[in-house]
Amino acid sequence: MATPPKLYLRKDAQERARLNDQRERQSPQAQQIKHLHLPSGLQRGIPFLISADWSAEDALAAFEIFNDLCEAIWNHYQFPIQDLLREQRRPVGRSPDSSISGIDDPF
Repeated sequence: MATPPKLYLRKDAQERARLNDQRERQSPQAQQIKHLHLPSGLQRGIPFLISADWSAEDALAAFEIFNDLCEAIWNHYQFPIQDLLREQRRPVGRSPDSSISGIDDPF
């Protein structure tokens, strides 16, 4: 495989540097994912764009694939996921075995 001429490499590096500079100059608000309320709670990251030209059949096929993936992950990792979610959502300072009401069980 032939190596590209150095001119192209230099132009590519310059273009990457220019794009990085633009990203760094954007305000944090501009870098946030806008108008998305993701289940993960993420508000910053790489936007994931979906073509607006999909047909209903394309959208349904993608939805079914992701739904199948979610179900397969849940079926395999259901209990560890539940444990992790319980741990992450537990109020700070509360032990995992404390009762919900905070009162010791009299029985």
